[in-house]
Amino acid sequence: MKNFLIVLSLFFYAFCDAQDYQQYFLNKVVVDSLVRLGRYQDAVQNMRKCIGVPEMATMTDEFYIGYAYFKMENIDSAALFLNKALKEGFYFQEMAYVDHWREKGVFDKFKKHKTLETVPGLLIKNTIDYLREEPIDSMLAKELIVARKLDQQHRTGKASDSLWAKQMILDKQNQEFLKKVIQGYGWPGKKLVGYEGSNSTFLIAQHADMDTVFQNVCLKYIQKAFHQHDVNSADYAYIIDRVRVNSNRAQLFGTQFYAIQESGKMKLKLKPVEGEMYLNLRRKIFGLPPVDQYLSSSQERINK
Repeated sequence: MKNFLIVLSLFFYAFCDAQDYQQYFLNKVVVDSLVRLGRYQDAVQNMRKCIGVPEMATMTDEFYIGYAYFKMENIDSAALFLNKALKEGFYFQEMAYVDHWREKGVFDKFKKHKTLETVPGLLIKNTIDYLREEPIDSMLAKELIVARKLDQQHRTGKASDSLWAKQMILDKQNQEFLKKVIQGYGWPGKKLVGYEGSNSTFLIAQHADMDTVFQNVCLKYIQKAFHQHDVNSADYAYIIDRVRVNSNRAQLFGTQFYAIQESGKMKLKLKPVEGEMYLNLRRKIFGLPPVDQYLSSSQERINK
């Protein structure tokens, strides 16, 4: 393990002049290894670099740097990061994690410090709110789910030119609808409209290829929602790639591909990827399967 960490550290510094996103992903790997070893002081240095990349950093990064400071008994720094992340809405994705921390006495340790005594209550509340199945605005959620049906109306199967023309009209209709929703509500994320509604807004934004100005506006809203854990991380990865490809830049997550005929069969090829050597690392961090598995399943779906 020690040799592995040395290799990772050398690897990181060899790429210190690379783009910020590359530094973020490499640091995430180093942080995970250091935390597993209980080397919180070393982990904090890399965590700080992670939260210095605004395009990728989330309240999760802030929460865990706060927890690392807590383990180091640096209570002032722990309170700063933990409370900030919880006020932004940080939550555990399963109540089992809350139960585990309670059983391990972590909450009791927090309550011994005045600046951390509200951490357990906020964490429990945020987790319960996240796990709540009903969206805050169920009517808007229903409207968005209807819009998603329109988005997929002619995208299933092999559409003809005439059907594709009809789909473009529906897409434009959906985009105008989403613009009005954003004006009235901001970005409709999971808290407001539930998972299904949030997924609908992502699909409308992703398919706004004929209005790249609006697509870029959506990306900025989604980025903010991602920081607050209000959108699926995979959705964020897809929209990043879509915007980059539509502006003639290489994608980061390998979500965009094109089809060619090879030996009478349809084969999928990735559009250009930046730093392809570390593609699966980025995909793993954002909850995406390995790229070969993704292409294989996509190819099966297309050939049905």
